[in-house]
Amino acid sequence: YGITVYQSTAADNYTQVGGNFIESIDGAVLGGSAGAGIYVVASGGVEVSNNVIRNCCISTSNETLAPGGIGINGIDTTLVPPNIVGNTISDMAKYHGILVNSSSGGANVIGNTVRPGTDSTCTAIACQNSSNVNIQGNRCDAATTSAIDMILVYASALSISNININGNVCRGGNYSHIDALRAKDIHDFDLLRS
Repeated sequence: YGITVYQSTAADNYTQVGGNFIESIDGAVLGGSAGAGIYVVASGGVEVSNNVIRNCCISTSNETLAPGGIGINGIDTTLVPPNIVGNTISDMAKYHGILVNSSSGGANVIGNTVRPGTDSTCTAIACQNSSNVNIQGNRCDAATTSAIDMILVYASALSISNININGNVCRGGNYSHIDALRAKDIHDFDLLRS
């Protein structure tokens, strides 16, 4: 990992992670589960803002621990949702630019710029098995050859609700700009002006 904000017991800690340059995080350790540029686990009230993150998850081989330029994991409803604001993420070859994973308490993903690498399999912004997520005012740009989702909401292990996708700009790629996939139910899904 580049930077980790980790609580073994979920708690609000109001950590601020801002103004950093993070590049070339490999991810081969922990059985190929690591590699996020910034990884936030069970930590409420966190602000991740104005960071520049490039080329992470290079050797990451699975999605167990929220691989992405920014990975948010395990935010429950007792915590203040993290704010992920104004970050620039680029040149991710695989996995996610920003991933909110297994977080019933959600997160606010606002005003970020995500540019996956050329011929990338990286989803720009993903919300997996998480509720109460606000994805607003982000810019997602991909090479025209990229077969990726720009914004993906996915309910594979449990039902999710209260997902707001509003005012995002998605350009490029040759696949869905905004997609919702489900094996379980998705409730209260708002898609406005994106």
